[in-house]
Amino acid sequence: LCALGIPNIKLAEHYFNQALGQDPNRTAALWELANIHYKRANFKTAFNYIVRYNSLANPDPKSLVLGIQLADKMHELNKLGYYEEMLRKNYPNSKEYKLYLKIRS
Repeated sequence: LCALGIPNIKLAEHYFNQALGQDPNRTAALWELANIHYKRANFKTAFNYIVRYNSLANPDPKSLVLGIQLADKMHELNKLGYYEEMLRKNYPNSKEYKLYLKIRS
């Protein structure tokens, strides 16, 4: 998406929302909006975006870790456990999983 190169976050957010208006399943826009809202501490909104992203895309270690962080902040224990299990099963050798284990212990 073109908005990735826009330094103005509000404008980029506007373009990502427009992209979702045209295609609600556009995973790149969901990912970017999840990150924008996470950085703003809008955890509920970020959580909703990452849940949608992870249900539509093939979740990778980064999206699973973001999902874990947001599920923890939202006290969504079912999603937290689900994302932890996906990370452990699918990416046991990833740097994200290894870092997650260090932080968690």
